[in-house]
Amino acid sequence: MEKISVDIWSDIICLWCPIGKTQFDAALAAFPHRDSVVVRHHSFQLDPAMPQLSSTPLFERAAQDMGTTPANAARVLGQVAAIAARVGLEYRLESVKVANSFDAHRLVHLATDHGRTVASITCR
Repeated sequence: MEKISVDIWSDIICLWCPIGKTQFDAALAAFPHRDSVVVRHHSFQLDPAMPQLSSTPLFERAAQDMGTTPANAARVLGQVAAIAARVGLEYRLESVKVANSFDAHRLVHLATDHGRTVASITCR
């Protein structure tokens, strides 16, 4: 079979990206021609203007982005966390720090260049 190329663009801070990747990985594992699939991951920064590290709480920042209240943003993000849980992911949104993802992407690329993978990134 001819090779199939799949390009996946994602941002480390995107809540939907790990959900999509988990579902993609499951679908690929079940695909009878999975050995013919070449997957290439690419960095995509959702908000390059985001401050390096913000003191704005996640739900407040999400409310600004969504044009809603922090309570409604928390409800929506709670639904995203529930969807993540259905595919086996645990989101702890209460501990999320709002930050620019540029340096995190740089870390992932550095690790990749040295034959390593980064399972998760934690900012403190």
